[in-house]
Amino acid sequence: EIAALKLPNFLGPADDMSDSCIPDAPVESLEKLSEQRDCFNKFHERTVSTRFVDMEAAIEGELEREIEATAWESVVLAFVEGLSIFDSVTIIFSSIVNAAVQSVFALVLVHSFLSPELPKLQEIQNWRMTYGHDKDNYLVVPGSSLVSAVCSGDQSLIISAAQQTLFTTIEDYITNLGGMSIGAVLCVLVLFLWFLLVGQEVAASLSLMTT
Repeated sequence: EIAALKLPNFLGPADDMSDSCIPDAPVESLEKLSEQRDCFNKFHERTVSTRFVDMEAAIEGELEREIEATAWESVVLAFVEGLSIFDSVTIIFSSIVNAAVQSVFALVLVHSFLSPELPKLQEIQNWRMTYGHDKDNYLVVPGSSLVSAVCSGDQSLIISAAQQTLFTTIEDYITNLGGMSIGAVLCVLVLFLWFLLVGQEVAASLSLMTT
């Protein structure tokens, strides 16, 4: 017999290995010590092998990926074993409706928000030469022409309100902010955030295709 030995737990918590590898009492023989050593060696080999397989699968892109709760990715679940025909048809129908709604939304954006709202330059010049400097439109109280009143932001005008609104809109857009107009800065920020969202969707789609 040898002196009583107590093996330390080198490999982490007890639930990570077989219960037989953890001595419940001090080891009091070389045979028991050898069994404990073999048990730990086998556990170590199994752990290393499992980690190697996981690493290899990760490199080859074969690890599982959770399907996100979206109408796009739910299509891959249609007609899989365990789903009824009604469930599969519902998934397909939801995907078609989702695509239709987004298509309509895109058409609304194209036809309602992408059309130019500013008048043509020739139209502004015609207003300036025809009405802006017309003596009949001369304002006696401020003592200025209609063009001067519009450009000065006179809020008492009851005519040429569209031109005054246009002038105010342009002034707000080109207001200087760190050497750039506020409108340009806001436009860049919106485009940057939009590209981030689009990139996230593209990355998720590629991840689903390669899984």
